[in-house]
Amino acid sequence: MGTVETVTTHFLNFSQLFPKFMSNSSLNVSSSDEAASGAAECLYVARPDVVASDLGGHWALLDLETSLYYTLNASGAEVWNAMQTPAPLSQLISAVTKAFSVSEDDCRKDIEALLQELVAAGLASVVAPEGPEGNAQS
Repeated sequence: MGTVETVTTHFLNFSQLFPKFMSNSSLNVSSSDEAASGAAECLYVARPDVVASDLGGHWALLDLETSLYYTLNASGAEVWNAMQTPAPLSQLISAVTKAFSVSEDDCRKDIEALLQELVAAGLASVVAPEGPEGNAQS
């Protein structure tokens, strides 16, 4: 039997700053300015074949393709659960602010950083919003 390589990464912790693993990322996370101006927000979706399990307040994500696992705290798990169907940044922020006593301003940057990390790790992807006729826009 092969050995499973493990990597533990805690995502989205409001109580302390965490290292910015993707500080040089080219991923463009949609901002509220884009939403306010009428520009369509990108949608974020969790990869359906990543196994997720609640471990009593923290969640474990197992990427079956790479045999790596990641952990999410409760607020990170809220974002993960909201991404089971394609969701814009504004919806992910709303999910966290409704579940926890945190303002939109306090959590926006953490959620943007989490999204960058999830996409970079291949656990989630960014999809274009659908146009008015149900076709993805480019």
